[in-house]
Amino acid sequence: FLEAFNQLKYNIPVIQPFAWDQTFNTLDKVLHFLCLPWEWLQPVLGFPLITFLINVNYNLWFMVMWCMWVLLAFSPMPSVLRMRFFLSFILAWTIGGGFAAVLLSSAGPAYYSALELAPDPYAPLMSYLNGVGETWKLWALDTQQMLWDAHTGKQNIVAGISAMPSMHNASSLLFALVAWQMNRKAGIALAIFATLIFIGSVHLGWHYAVDAYLGWTITIIVWWICGPIARWNQRQSWTSNYLALLKQLPDKVR
Repeated sequence: FLEAFNQLKYNIPVIQPFAWDQTFNTLDKVLHFLCLPWEWLQPVLGFPLITFLINVNYNLWFMVMWCMWVLLAFSPMPSVLRMRFFLSFILAWTIGGGFAAVLLSSAGPAYYSALELAPDPYAPLMSYLNGVGETWKLWALDTQQMLWDAHTGKQNIVAGISAMPSMHNASSLLFALVAWQMNRKAGIALAIFATLIFIGSVHLGWHYAVDAYLGWTITIIVWWICGPIARWNQRQSWTSNYLALLKQLPDKVR
């Protein structure tokens, strides 16, 4: 699945050239009282140390994702929650990272000028980020450059530009929904994490705010759809037979 997703993401601009950035920029402005979301955030977040910490948290997304996978995949007992998580994850990335990403092909604020769109309302944000990057390590800037280099054919190791919908935000909400079912404290922690991912996606120039809104919508819908499917699976004979088999194994094996 991941290999197929990576190949698709790499070829999104070939299948459907970036065409929605101006529309999403306008929509962001209309929805946020005629002011772009990054402009609302800048007076609060526009300090080098804060920006650096936001970037650190944004990169932690990969570790959180792997931890969720491992925690649920290696749970020895089948459960509604485990089935619901993996079904929701695959379905959300198929719909959001696949079909919607192609249909709504966009690059994101960091590439507004590179797409030769003018005027560029994100130029002050990127100028600020590059200024911070001179004294603080901002991995977002390096990754954005690598992705653009892949887009222009300079390298093909790290590749794939797609802003809408934001799957960082979509999956972060899914992690919070799953954690809430496990433990309230974990749920609160990952809800805070998801909020910071949203803030980082805007502040670091990765996404328009509407990218996150659609990502969240997709997650909520697939979470709702996959609930009854996971509960149905738990009631089936193959699950009860597997549980019975587990109970017969010695404790050390289990």
